[in-house]
Amino acid sequence: MLVLLAAGADALGGDNYLGLVSDNDLYVDGRDRHYTAGTQLAWAMARGAAPRWLSWPGALSPLDGGAAAREVSLAIGQVIATPEDLAAANPDPTDRPYAGWLYGDLAVINHAGMNEDEIGLSVGTLGPASLAAKAHRLLHDLTPSVKPRGWHAQVDDEPTLQLRYRFSRFIPVKPDDVWKGDLVPRAQLSLGNVYTGLDLGLAWRFGSYVPRRDLPARIGPGLASATPRFEARRGRTDWMFRADVVGHLVAHNVFLDGSLFDDDSPGVDSRSFAWQASAGVQFTCGTLPLPFAFGFTYVWRESEFHGQRGMNRYGSVNLALRF
Repeated sequence: MLVLLAAGADALGGDNYLGLVSDNDLYVDGRDRHYTAGTQLAWAMARGAAPRWLSWPGALSPLDGGAAAREVSLAIGQVIATPEDLAAANPDPTDRPYAGWLYGDLAVINHAGMNEDEIGLSVGTLGPASLAAKAHRLLHDLTPSVKPRGWHAQVDDEPTLQLRYRFSRFIPVKPDDVWKGDLVPRAQLSLGNVYTGLDLGLAWRFGSYVPRRDLPARIGPGLASATPRFEARRGRTDWMFRADVVGHLVAHNVFLDGSLFDDDSPGVDSRSFAWQASAGVQFTCGTLPLPFAFGFTYVWRESEFHGQRGMNRYGSVNLALRF
């Protein structure tokens, strides 16, 4: 990942973006279970500035307009998942396992008219090498939280490879001069030993300015986006509300099913379909020398495995800066 970041250094000095996404269930209900935390730091290079050997996946897109039109983002992230009972030294075998994922991500985005797509490649590791156990324990040491005792039983070390393709279309529904609005149907196919599935969703967006970008950045697995890119109008502060619903058709999810390659890996009886809904607001500020965007999203996720008690909820905070 560091090699990729260094390779793109020539892109600095223009339309670059740096973004941070933080997901955590503590932001909304404090239950600290299942998908309990995710963090992603991403850099989007100026359009067309990435070297061709880095942007070449964009040539596979039906929307590709050539290397000069491709938007390339690099990201590094971590996902932490736990069972509900953190105090148990021997985790409940009927609850989802402890699991961590550390990854680096390359995303190439193309635009054509009312359409946008993203081709993504992620490589990383599961298990102790993901440093999820250390990060989770440190967070609980610094806060008045239950100390997790079951990380010794986590999904074991395993290299990961993920491929994804997302397609989004922007359909204006209120194209007047005061308020803007659109519908964004989207689909994403993911293949890999972390997550394999098809995600189908629809977003409704409304605000003072609604760009033709599938915002904000989202942490995978599932419907993901690594780019921190946004649009801020010069001298303006804008807002955008959005509501989404997504259906997940899942063939494999390592955070539920355990490893594909280890028959002794902890796991649960996962559901092949689950839905997710979210609502959030995004602000962009173009009045400062360095434009920035800030947003918060509340996510509701249906039960993902047989025997799960109730749905999960978490909050997602995103912050991005253009430089």
